[in-house]
Amino acid sequence: MGEIVVPIDLTREEKEVLGMLSLRQFFYIFPTVLFAFVFALFIPLPFNLITDIVVKVIVVILVLGAGAAMAFIRLPKFEVGLDTFIKNNVRYRKEQQEFF
Repeated sequence: MGEIVVPIDLTREEKEVLGMLSLRQFFYIFPTVLFAFVFALFIPLPFNLITDIVVKVIVVILVLGAGAAMAFIRLPKFEVGLDTFIKNNVRYRKEQQEFF
């Protein structure tokens, strides 16, 4: 009996972690959640209690927001994720540019 060849879908990432996250998304989410947890609970700051809590909440929200943005935001205009867009943009700006 002949084999049926199923084409590979290259437009989406394969969901490998718990069937919900790709490996790329997992490696953005897991370290940011781990950092936020450790920072919020175990890192003492030299402020009074209220200021300490406010600073920790702001830092945790910024870190988790950046991790979630890198993992889940896709730019349809460029057809890439935010992380790839930033990486390509930084690489372009670091290259030595020649003007003729």
